[in-house]
Amino acid sequence: MARTGFFSRHSAQDAADADERTAERDRRLADTAPTAGERAEAADRAAAEERRAADERWRDDRERVIERPADAETVPETAEPATRAATHGRARTSVLATLALVVGVSATYAALSGRLAPVAVGVGGLGVLLSLGGLSAASRRGVTGHGITVLALVFSLAGIILGVMASRHALPWLNSGTDEAGRLRDWLDARMPWLKHW
Repeated sequence: MARTGFFSRHSAQDAADADERTAERDRRLADTAPTAGERAEAADRAAAEERRAADERWRDDRERVIERPADAETVPETAEPATRAATHGRARTSVLATLALVVGVSATYAALSGRLAPVAVGVGGLGVLLSLGGLSAASRRGVTGHGITVLALVFSLAGIILGVMASRHALPWLNSGTDEAGRLRDWLDARMPWLKHW
């Protein structure tokens, strides 16, 4: 009977110690557990780290594309489309080609006006020079504009030819002594009277 009392005293003491250890552990966990704000800050830090790593990967890929060896002209067709796009990059149209097209069209219009035929010859010559510069610029890697340059060359040559023909009175309907734009305006006014108000 005494033995039973002794064991029951120790069992109660052990249970009390176990309860105290559990309560202490719960208090320590509660102290070290992150709050909602701390969890949100940790998530923001993780997202920022992920963005920074993605930016570094993108910069590394871009530097690899820029520092590509000059002899790597083509990428195999079996490569992934993303790899081909990253290797080639986006081509841009040559500024000289665009400028040559504007000047060539202006030369043709000047020659067709009649009065500006001598000016059209000079502007057409400038358009030819710009077209040749545009062709050399479009031959570089990453620059396009061959079609625009050829079209600009055609307009520039047309402006020169029509300007010379108008200056020498080779065409009866086009010469430098008449104002073709004024004649066209008079003809339109006769056919469409409502244009006179414009």
